[in-house]
Amino acid sequence: MEEFHKIDFCGTKILTTVTCSAKAVDEWISTISDIHRERMSNFMLGLDIKWLPCFKPNEPNPVAIIQICVGHRCLIFQILYADSIPESLLMFLATAEFTFVGVGIKEYTDKLFDDWGLKVGNTMDLAHAAAEKYGVSDYKKKGLKKLAMELMGKRMQKPVHVTLSEWDAKKLSLEQVEYACTEAYVSFKLGMLLKNEHNDSTVNDPIMDNNDQRYDDNYQCLSTAVAMFYKMAAIEIVTRSIVHEIGSIRPSSDLKLDPN
Repeated sequence: MEEFHKIDFCGTKILTTVTCSAKAVDEWISTISDIHRERMSNFMLGLDIKWLPCFKPNEPNPVAIIQICVGHRCLIFQILYADSIPESLLMFLATAEFTFVGVGIKEYTDKLFDDWGLKVGNTMDLAHAAAEKYGVSDYKKKGLKKLAMELMGKRMQKPVHVTLSEWDAKKLSLEQVEYACTEAYVSFKLGMLLKNEHNDSTVNDPIMDNNDQRYDDNYQCLSTAVAMFYKMAAIEIVTRSIVHEIGSIRPSSDLKLDPN
């Protein structure tokens, strides 16, 4: 199963693939490798994970989704429902030349290994990197949302009903997809900023190639559905108005009918 979305964050469109298919993960990694083949020796990616919130200390839930973002492309892999874990993902995460970035990244990588045996080769904690780069020790205590606001001037939305939602759902809501994508994308962008990388890894990315038409197809379907909804609503309003007007007409008592 695959879903394709074009998620908007502060005017930037992120092409997002949501899947539990090992084959789809293979294809995503292949696409990324092809697009960025000239930069693979010094590669940075945003990494995040989600699992069903646990309110009992000794009953942790396994990682449900893995989010990876580079440039304007994001993968949301529903590993909890995967038909298998592709070898390409194992190799991709373990590649020493890649740097996976995030806030609290060690906790994420430890959990990935404990739950699924996935080893992440090279990581960078964004909070610690920001504290070191700018000489502000307080940055070590800040989360992704605050770092995004202070360092990028971008406001992230973190509604509680989404952050504490059922991340183990087989069908993720659009809000969940937007939130998951945004976290991975912002992590990627912060990583590039902290490493003084002005090239955001999209220079060779054919954002609107034939493969990406499916992202626009989803939006076209959505736009068509919304337009149809409003059209039908307008027709219903007009119809009700006409019926009301007809119902308000009463025959005059002086009216004489012509039998002929």
